Amino acid sequence: MYEDGQVTLRLPVRRVAGERGARVFLTYGACSEHDGCLVPVRDRAVSVPLGD
Repeated sequence: MYEDGQVTLRLPVRRVAGERGARVFLTYGACSEHDGCLVPVRDRAVSVPLGD
């Protein structure tokens, strides 16, 4: 559990030669001590640009 606010997660990945971005799928839930819990998000596609 984390305090309310932004959380940064890091995960090592392997880059495919020539690819400039990746599409990742996230599943997560969020709760707040003050606002209760949100409906869980499952398999949300997010495009991530890859740097050099």
